[in-house]
Amino acid sequence: MYKTLLKKLLLAFTVLTSVMVRLLRRIEISINSWLTAISAFWLRLLSLPKHGFLLNTSVMVRLLRRIEISINSWLTAISAFWLMAFYFLLNTSASIACAQTISLIVAHYDPAAVKTLTQHIYRYTFENGEYKGKEKLLTVNGKENGKDYVRCDVGENNIYKNRFLISGCGNIIDLKERKIISAHHARLVKSSGDSLIFYTNDVFRGKFYSVFNCNTLEYKEVKDLLFKAIPGQDAEVDYSETPRKIWLYPPDKEKQLLVNNAGFGEHLIQQSQHAEIPLYWIDNTHLLYPNYNTEQTALSLMLLDVKTREQTNLGSINGIVPARNNSGFTHDALGRLIYRCEKGIYVIDLQRQVLSQIQMVQQGNNFEVEYASQDYGHTITYSLKEIGKYHFGLNSVKTCKTAIAFAQEVLVGGEAYPQGLAVWNSVTKKWKTIDAEEVAAVIGWIEN
Repeated sequence: MYKTLLKKLLLAFTVLTSVMVRLLRRIEISINSWLTAISAFWLRLLSLPKHGFLLNTSVMVRLLRRIEISINSWLTAISAFWLMAFYFLLNTSASIACAQTISLIVAHYDPAAVKTLTQHIYRYTFENGEYKGKEKLLTVNGKENGKDYVRCDVGENNIYKNRFLISGCGNIIDLKERKIISAHHARLVKSSGDSLIFYTNDVFRGKFYSVFNCNTLEYKEVKDLLFKAIPGQDAEVDYSETPRKIWLYPPDKEKQLLVNNAGFGEHLIQQSQHAEIPLYWIDNTHLLYPNYNTEQTALSLMLLDVKTREQTNLGSINGIVPARNNSGFTHDALGRLIYRCEKGIYVIDLQRQVLSQIQMVQQGNNFEVEYASQDYGHTITYSLKEIGKYHFGLNSVKTCKTAIAFAQEVLVGGEAYPQGLAVWNSVTKKWKTIDAEEVAAVIGWIEN
């Protein structure tokens, strides 16, 4: 689209330039004619007596006035030409600015390669809100030699600088060059300018930071042992005992017991899935964690002072049912600290030490979705106006400046079945359903 507009712009500019050249040539011819007339006049004037001189001076005044009128006419024509050219260029530039191409990146399972969990990564392209088709960028294996390799179907994926896909496992994929940069598993903890910082906490590999340089495409382990990209200390939950305990591991010191009774964790529907207690460091001395009761039906959100071991209950949540996924801490699009669990989503106000439940989740770019699933699904709004109700998993929602997308579902007998992709954009203000089978993850948007 941009190439077509550019060609039209160049063609129009060529035509305008050609018109201007012809205009300037006419001006040149006219000026030359006037100069010839003036030269002839002065030659004649020099050869006349005094009374003839006065007579011809009067003629010269009239001649100069005609020249002035002619020049003013040409200046008016030139001004009109450039105003027309400027108006055209302004409108063309506006057209180019309004023209928009965005791409939704989606990973699909290969049903014929279940053993390797093969995933095909596609780009779904939209121009000015209209769907133009899809293109496969590359294929990755979720498992190699029986171990996890590159997984786009685990955790939350991110796209950085409209180019780099960071999987929930910490894998790095270059979407521009269509290749895997790193298959290491780590947690993305910070993005800053041209650098992405990861943290590895592995039983065999140890604990360390790594940095990926987006310019050089180099991925290196940080050798400086004092380097720290995020606040907090080394603390872990001990799941070997009930109730759970939280231990602190100071550098070059024996481990220290922080919390003797950290609760029982939440009840997950899938018994094979490990119920984890999330820890969130506010700074180097204050830690947040949820303390579940024995029945796993209620929790207290605890704020722990590591130095004094003093704990403050920021609020309680009751009536919790078995969960499909682990609860956790995150930030919404407004930068607010959020605790998410099966009961709902809660804003944590650390200054007031208050826990408040909210109904709509900020997804960024003026999009919000209803957190709790209703009979009709989830309500979706744009700029506080409802744009639809659909069934979908909240972890599949991705937005950009002008669009929202998710993996659509249909409920049959309480079971959710995939129904492809649903996309809405603020250009056409319409929904588009795209047939898409075996969706592993809706990864995010690239805004060209």
